[in-house]
Amino acid sequence: MSSVTGNSRALSDEEQRLTYALAKQVPSMLSGVTISTSYGDIHLQGSDAVLVMVLVRRILTAKLDALQEEF
Repeated sequence: MSSVTGNSRALSDEEQRLTYALAKQVPSMLSGVTISTSYGDIHLQGSDAVLVMVLVRRILTAKLDALQEEF
């Protein structure tokens, strides 16, 4: 897990992954999104990509908030 020192602590691997995704990967979805399934890929552009980006940001933010509430 993570080490705790006073009020500051190191981020867990999952927190680091989510923080990176929210900072880098989610914003890059504005240029397009590819959803890979076992039956092939779905490519989304424009306003469709924006809708997916907003949803993914909500999901990842909720996961990060839940992890941080544990401490």
